[in-house]
Amino acid sequence: MLSVRPARYRDSASVGAFLTGLSVDSRQRRFFNSLPYLSPAFLRRLVTIAPAQLVLLALDRDTVVGHAMAVCAGDHDADVGIVVTDDYQRRGIGSDLLDHLTGTIAEVGVTELCCDVLSENYFVLDWLRRRLPGIRFTRDGATMTGRWASQR
Repeated sequence: MLSVRPARYRDSASVGAFLTGLSVDSRQRRFFNSLPYLSPAFLRRLVTIAPAQLVLLALDRDTVVGHAMAVCAGDHDADVGIVVTDDYQRRGIGSDLLDHLTGTIAEVGVTELCCDVLSENYFVLDWLRRRLPGIRFTRDGATMTGRWASQR
């Protein structure tokens, strides 16, 4: 059974196992780095919820299969990143995470999202265009930066 919930401090090891289980391609697409080393501080950051940071996990029972993070970059905007484990991609989990994330951050006044995507990651670029109508992309070298304003 799949579920989405906020991350907890004790999820650090599970998120580490999730990241280690990602293909090098998936790690590169999400973090722009193959993550050869996962420091304890990095893992703690990926599960820490703070006033300016929201982290959600998608779980299949007790196994992390997706991770979403929003970090406030200003009063009304947030930088967003989402990754789903390879075996669970194309099942709507990323969309569920994005819906939960945008709904939750909208409650605290965030109206604009920003995300960076590798330019050759056409699947995610197209997915974002479908999920966030009106998103605008600008190219910056190897990445595309998407900006989207809520219609609320």
